[in-house]
Amino acid sequence: MILVLDTSKHQGLFDVGQAKAQGVSAIAIRCTVGNYYCDRLDTDEMGENFARTWDTCKQHEMPVSPYNVIMPAYTDGGSDRISADEHLDWFFTWFANRQPDFPIIWDCEKSRYQTYDWITAVIQGCVKGTKGFGGFDYPMI
Repeated sequence: MILVLDTSKHQGLFDVGQAKAQGVSAIAIRCTVGNYYCDRLDTDEMGENFARTWDTCKQHEMPVSPYNVIMPAYTDGGSDRISADEHLDWFFTWFANRQPDFPIIWDCEKSRYQTYDWITAVIQGCVKGTKGFGGFDYPMI
């Protein structure tokens, strides 16, 4: 069995070595949300929790990859949509030159009251924009 831990600021700081000792095989860290957020604890600078957790995983030789939350609009019921290109630009800005150990993940759980066509277009664009990234055929959804 392969146990992959999904982590973000909501778990706070945790001991990667202990997770590995308890059977965790890999870690997926929340990197970005839409085009406006990179994972941080409330006291951190933007992106600090993501970078710290990534570096700690690498120090412990824990396989790691980012996950990214697709957010089709800024607010519930809002008219300001977030395109796939905006998601991709934001992700590549924060992920920088890191190399994932397994395919990146697009987390598609929010609708923000957008149309099915718009949500589908954003998901498809994010998948197409990361096809082949890191040497993997496709990202995971």
